[in-house]
Amino acid sequence: MLKTFPVLTRSVLTANPSALHAEGVLARSALSDARGLVAQTLHAHPDEIFFTSGATESDNLAILGVIRSWIKEGVPEKDIAVVTSELEHAGVVEPLNSFSGIFKITLPLADGVVDLRGLQFEPHIQKVLVSIIFVSNEIGTVQPIKEIAKTIRRIKKQYPALSIIFHIDATQAPLYQNLCVDKLGIDLMTLGATKLYTHRGVGVLYKKRSI
Repeated sequence: MLKTFPVLTRSVLTANPSALHAEGVLARSALSDARGLVAQTLHAHPDEIFFTSGATESDNLAILGVIRSWIKEGVPEKDIAVVTSELEHAGVVEPLNSFSGIFKITLPLADGVVDLRGLQFEPHIQKVLVSIIFVSNEIGTVQPIKEIAKTIRRIKKQYPALSIIFHIDATQAPLYQNLCVDKLGIDLMTLGATKLYTHRGVGVLYKKRSI
């Protein structure tokens, strides 16, 4: 059963959850409870849940975080590929403009659904980030995320030296789709509060422990 929360005063909601005073302790408790509830809903671990200011920031954090971490490891931009579709939100597309050297692949669409068949990579590619929107905010198509994850696993077998991370923007999906992260087979997932009839200015990035 999902946990319910007591009504919190404005002073608690705006308190610093890292502070030691009473309101800070209550804020930290509320934040911990919220993180646990999100983790429970996604069948994830609480330490895999990161709160942001909204879905756009969660997308930004996923894209920039992954690519910058690879570059920090010493991987040249030219050896990094990012796979997206024409349906992606600006929160995914715009951060990619920060990198002039990465190899960008835009997947073809068939009736609004992405097609990974025939996806190939040049021998020099070391790292791949696949970012696909789960439910399109413009045309409403639902991407077969589980099937895409299976295809990614087949690609990994085809290219054993290739490291692939799978991110989805599931902002439009929570009220209609199962978001169990293990069943979806994803590594990163973006969510936003505005589509859940709750507080504006809140987003979530799920990050698998191994990432």
